[in-house]
Amino acid sequence: MFSWNDFVFGSNFVRISDEVEFRKFMELCGSKGLKFLNSRLCGTESLKCVRLENNGRVRNYLVNEDDVKRYTFGVYNYYVVINGTVRKKTRNSSALENKHGYEIFDIMSIDFIDEEGYEREIY
Repeated sequence: MFSWNDFVFGSNFVRISDEVEFRKFMELCGSKGLKFLNSRLCGTESLKCVRLENNGRVRNYLVNEDDVKRYTFGVYNYYVVINGTVRKKTRNSSALENKHGYEIFDIMSIDFIDEEGYEREIY
């Protein structure tokens, strides 16, 4: 089961597969006071869509004012907290699970979890 405390202390990743999920998760992280490495509160940056070539592949990204890639279209994006800041990873997710022992949660599993990590009651 997903726990915000575990996420905040870097014990698990959240996997996001589309832009709507990404924006929802960033707002949620911002409401919890989580920031990026540049000290900006999650969900408050102005993002633009850009198309970039990387190693012969052309991909679309959401980037901030400093051209830092916050979301990559067409792949799973993994978010983790390292030293108190939210970071993004898009590759080698199996290595994260196997080598480092991280648990990976889909954004959908977070919708039903409250601030203390307990399952919400749905009426």
